[in-house]
Amino acid sequence: MLRTRETQRPCPRCGGKKPGIGRLCPLCAKIERELKEIPAEKRLKRPARQNPDRNPAHLEWIRSLPCSVRGCYYSSQAAHVRLNTGGGMGLKPPDKFSAPLCAEHHHEQHQIGHRAFDAKYGLDLRALAEELSAMSPHASRN
Repeated sequence: MLRTRETQRPCPRCGGKKPGIGRLCPLCAKIERELKEIPAEKRLKRPARQNPDRNPAHLEWIRSLPCSVRGCYYSSQAAHVRLNTGGGMGLKPPDKFSAPLCAEHHHEQHQIGHRAFDAKYGLDLRALAEELSAMSPHASRN
């Protein structure tokens, strides 16, 4: 039984129209059948993309340092500095722009903003992050 145009949903693979719910469109169904006929070892595999802006070892090193706020010695998190670093709303800046902050100060940094946080504690987190990146045994030297 074919459904009316109002109840047809797009193909989950290509977004095109399909005859029923939970099924692929005819073209995608054909491609799916052909793929199943190719042995797994013969299928092309794309190499995993490496993001040059991510460096987990550097972040782990940053977390091993004490909080950047003077007088605070709690364990720290890697706080990414978004000010003039290519980060923004929904965009995480490169890991080389991270500085150690404890959970409380990291949260406060996000709440009041980078400029206000730097002014309140007499810090320049961006400069500190660049300095730590230069000192890090794990940071790339780009």
